[in-house]
Amino acid sequence: MTGEKPPDLLLYVPLAEKDTNIALIGFTKKGVTLRPGQHPWQRNTRLSVIAWQILKDYLSESKMSNIEAKIELTN
Repeated sequence: MTGEKPPDLLLYVPLAEKDTNIALIGFTKKGVTLRPGQHPWQRNTRLSVIAWQILKDYLSESKMSNIEAKIELTN
């Protein structure tokens, strides 16, 4: 991870960050972290946020709210 431009890289860790003993600090410090609830919304991987962004141009706000509620119930 040295140099002016870091490489394009995606690391997926199926653990909560607190359970990794900050093992990826060298990557997360220089990069961008995507996770549920992350701000700004573009970094938020919560299913309801992704669904809203994909479907907002195709469905009414009331239908989107209904879908969002169903998604949140299943999580």
